[in-house]
This record gives sequence, C-alpha cells and structure tokens, in this order.
Amino acid sequence: MVSILHRVLDARGLRKMMPANIFQLGYPGPFPGAGQPEPQHQFDAIINHAVLDYDQFNRYLKPHPYWFTILREPVSRSISSFNYFAGNRPMTWSGMMDRLGGVKHVASQSQDTLLVARFGNSLAYDLGWYDFVGHHGGTAWDHDKGTIQAFVSQLDTQFDLVLLLEEIDKGLVLLGRAANIGIAELSYVSMTKTNHAVYPFGSRDAKVYPTSTEHGQLEGFLSVDMAIYKHFKSKFDEVWEARVTADHSLMDDLTLLQCMNQALADACHAPVTSDTKPSPTCHIAYLTDEVPYGLKFQSHGGTRAFAPEP
Repeated sequence: MVSILHRVLDARGLRKMMPANIFQLGYPGPFPGAGQPEPQHQFDAIINHAVLDYDQFNRYLKPHPYWFTILREPVSRSISSFNYFAGNRPMTWSGMMDRLGGVKHVASQSQDTLLVARFGNSLAYDLGWYDFVGHHGGTAWDHDKGTIQAFVSQLDTQFDLVLLLEEIDKGLVLLGRAANIGIAELSYVSMTKTNHAVYPFGSRDAKVYPTSTEHGQLEGFLSVDMAIYKHFKSKFDEVWEARVTADHSLMDDLTLLQCMNQALADACHAPVTSDTKPSPTCHIAYLTDEVPYGLKFQSHGGTRAFAPEP
C-alpha cells in the first residue's frame, strides 16, 4: 500500500510528510517524531508509520483530507509480526503471550511499548488505543467491551474508508473512485510473492506458526484488534455490496486491476541476477519497500518523481 501511495503522490507532485529516518514518524512513540516543522496544514499526505493522532494529523494536512487505512485479520497479522521481527521476539508463542500478559503500562518508548506495538494488540496500538484509554490505564482496558466499543465508534467517525488486506483489490477500486485515482495508478506487485522484492530487513526465513491451542489463545488475547477488525470487515462487506449494486462498473474496474496486476507479476516474476535487470515493464519502484524507496527516489520535501533509470 505504501508503495502504491508513494507512486501516486510522486507522479502528481504532491507533498508528503517525510520522516527523518525515511521510515517512522515517531513510531512507536508519539507522532510526528523528531525533525518535523511546526504544523501549518502544509502536507498533502501522511503515509509512513505513525501512531494515529487524529487532531495532530489534521494540523499538518491540508484542509479536508480523505482519511483511509488498511486492516489485516489480527491473528494473521500477529503471525506475520512474530516472524517479521524474528530477532526481537520471545522464543516461543507461549513465551510471547506470557510476556505480553505481564505488561501493565504502555509508556512511550519503553521496551514494553515496543513489545505491545509489535506483538500485542498492535492494530489497536497503531490506531491510538492506548492514547484513548490513557497510558497509565495501559492494558487494563484491553478486555473492557464498553471502552473498546467506544473506541471503535470513534474510529468509525474518523475514517472515510477502511480497506481490508484480504480484500485489497476491492478496497483499491473503492479508493480509486473516492480519490479520483486511475486503475493503472493503483496496480501493484505483491512484495511477498516476487523473489526480488527489496525489503528493509533482508530475506525471510521459514515461518513459525502457533499451535491450534495457541491460535485460540491468541484470538482471545487480541480482543481490541478483533473488535476493530470485525466491525470494519462487516462494514466493508456492506459498502462493497451496496456500491456494486448501485454501479456495476465497479466490477469492471476490479477485473481491470486484477488483469494489470497479473501482467505486472508476470513481468516481475523472473529471477534477477547480477547480469540481468527486471523487465522494462517492471520498474523497480513496484518492488521497493518504503525505506529503500525513500533512499532511492526521494528528494528533500518528497515531491520529486521517479528517477528515470529502471
């Protein structure tokens, strides 16, 4: 998603808020982090890692921004994080849940904070849950149904569109219609399915999965994440069905996007060696995650378009 947004924004010459480290806007601490100017409604977009601070985001964004985010099913998200941050996790799933169960306070920049942000109710963390309940309340509210519902209701008023990773193509079609972005601009290559995608943390090892018992325990532990996801999944399904019923050409857009994605995947799939380059129709920007993207393509201010070389 970040790759898509970088390409769309750069092609249109729009100004992005760029982190000092090209990666995180204060995350896992407060937004916007170090090295940022005073807010003057000067940016067209904020797309990098940050803990959601709705009011502060709005102070930096130009008036009337379009708010959207993308969610992933919480257990699969947790499995992905467990394997992605392999060097910084407890050694086993049961060990991870034991450690998370002992966290009482989520204080900015602490080791416990990083643990929760990566392996706990991380979706909720990113969306500002622990600011909502107050850091001193910490994880004590993670199973309070009334407070969780109040938080979900607040999120529902803040976002214009919530996409689902599991239905990413449908979500992109809706986003394209809402933000006037063409289908060609929204086409992408899955970075987990191509063998020469550029990742900031190197190659992937074989994944470690929880047992069926641990899977069930994990679902119960991720109570805030599950509530958020279930609400917005239900809403997304309803919105998609209603929009298609009202305008069946959305299905044409979906077919076109999937066709273009397949063409890109075919062009980008061939192995790249020291003696070869990707296909001319597979620009390296389609394969580049946000850190190497920033290093390769960004100018100061984040407004320069792609470099011409492949």
